[in-house]
Amino acid sequence: RLKGISTKGKKGKLAKAVTSMGKDKVIEDAIAILEGWGKQIIHIKVPPWNVKFGTHHQCGGTLIREKLWNVVPCDRCNVMVNTHENAAKLLADYGKEASEKEQNL
Repeated sequence: RLKGISTKGKKGKLAKAVTSMGKDKVIEDAIAILEGWGKQIIHIKVPPWNVKFGTHHQCGGTLIREKLWNVVPCDRCNVMVNTHENAAKLLADYGKEASEKEQNL
């Protein structure tokens, strides 16, 4: 169980996903493997509460989550969006922006 994250009131798959998220050791091992392959890795911890996951990464529209959760329509461009891929892109952008701000200080 991850500290500070509660799955109370959340059903099924989401609760399982949250409680089974990778720990720092798993991430460190993955980074070591990629670096061993000659990949340049920059690991930035991103607090997820600073990211608006209901925003479509591509157009900035709002994702409509009524009955569907994994693939939902965007209210602006009407594209069906994979919410997991969209969240990863939003987190990556947030981390990149945070890194650039830190380097400019």
